[in-house]
Amino acid sequence: MYPVLYELVDECDVVVSPCAAVEFVSLLKAPVRTIETNVRGKEGRLQASWKKKKIVVRASPVEVYRKKRQQGGYPFAKKTMTY
Repeated sequence: MYPVLYELVDECDVVVSPCAAVEFVSLLKAPVRTIETNVRGKEGRLQASWKKKKIVVRASPVEVYRKKRQQGGYPFAKKTMTY
């Protein structure tokens, strides 16, 4: 699917995978394109990581901001592991 991505992932010990690129202006102007970019990017990273048997670390800034509003602070770490 993405030959260069497979080569790059092969050189890594861990793949960091942000959940989504969220730029509200882009989302409003081109919602379909923004969603396609997020889905295809995530798909490529996960396929390459799975094929090369690499650990994936999921990063979600949305969780940080949501919890900030709920708790009044910035929890920069989420204590969950997903495999």
